[in-house]
Amino acid sequence: MEESTGFLTAFLLPFHVMGGVALGIAARRVIQNGFKLTNLVGNGFLLLWGSMFGGIPLIFGLAMGPGWFFPLQLGVFLGTAALVAWQFEFLLDLYRLPEMWLATFGFVFFVIGAGIASSMLAEGDTSGLIFGLAFGGPGLILVLVGVGMMLRGK
Repeated sequence: MEESTGFLTAFLLPFHVMGGVALGIAARRVIQNGFKLTNLVGNGFLLLWGSMFGGIPLIFGLAMGPGWFFPLQLGVFLGTAALVAWQFEFLLDLYRLPEMWLATFGFVFFVIGAGIASSMLAEGDTSGLIFGLAFGGPGLILVLVGVGMMLRGK
């Protein structure tokens, strides 16, 4: 059974991002402190949690999504882990800004709205546009306001 791609994207990709962040933090700690057994064990929880939290939804996407969806999932999961491991300090400084939290919060609502709209429209229900705009519209506005505030330096 193939589910709506919009719903799968809105539902599964946040799990890949969160798992990738945990995996990236653990990988950065292991790389900085050396590949010793004690470092692997000390970061074992993050390694295990990140792998499972981001990896288990890969199975659902593989079983329920179209053929191109698995590479997208895998790319988001491993890409997030690599980005966090590589640019952890930059991302930490970026998320110390309240504007970045505003933009991220808005982006989550935008993705939810887009997922709802595409799922309902795929079933032929045009009222999905109303629900999509109800979530996605304010979300997009929050993203633009947050990014605008960051660009102005306020």
